Amino acid sequence: MSNSCAALGKPRQTFTGPRGTDPDSLSGQRRIYRKNLLEHPGRAAVYHAIVSNPGIDLAAISQVVLMNRQTLRYHLDLLDSHHRIAVVRERGTTRYFENSGRYGAIEQRVFLHLRSPTAHAILALIRSDPGITQSAIAARIGYSAPTIRWHMHRLLDDEIVTAQRAGRNTRYHLTADGSSTMHRLAAVPCAGA
Repeated sequence: MSNSCAALGKPRQTFTGPRGTDPDSLSGQRRIYRKNLLEHPGRAAVYHAIVSNPGIDLAAISQVVLMNRQTLRYHLDLLDSHHRIAVVRERGTTRYFENSGRYGAIEQRVFLHLRSPTAHAILALIRSDPGITQSAIAARIGYSAPTIRWHMHRLLDDEIVTAQRAGRNTRYHLTADGSSTMHRLAAVPCAGA
């Protein structure tokens, strides 16, 4: 009969993987750290799609990188957990941004609106014609007044646009933050999602 107490004094042996493997790997699988996070080609493609298209959503990323959604969610979770991307969940939509401090909260909200073709057209009109009325916006872009009103409420809530009553009309202007953000983002391409 062997002495079971003798085994207690021995140090535990840890499995380090087969000889010649990377010390950062366990059982042949490489551990993921912030420094090697983007070495995976699929994850790097996802990250670059987000950097190139701030405010992009899951469906659009899937189309850009040609990856199924389950695999894409795995890579997005890794990028998020290692703080490489910022995830913005707003009004039932999840959007992704580069997490380098490049875009502040107001810029992220502007990007979210620019992804909507209607909101994009409204912001462009307000930027080019400050003080434009809701009826003039509706006439120029060809949408109904309730559609314009709905977008204007969202833009007002996000503090991108201000409204000033002038008699029977309401005139819209970009806020100081909204104006400076639109000016800075003018060079950034924004495809609708």
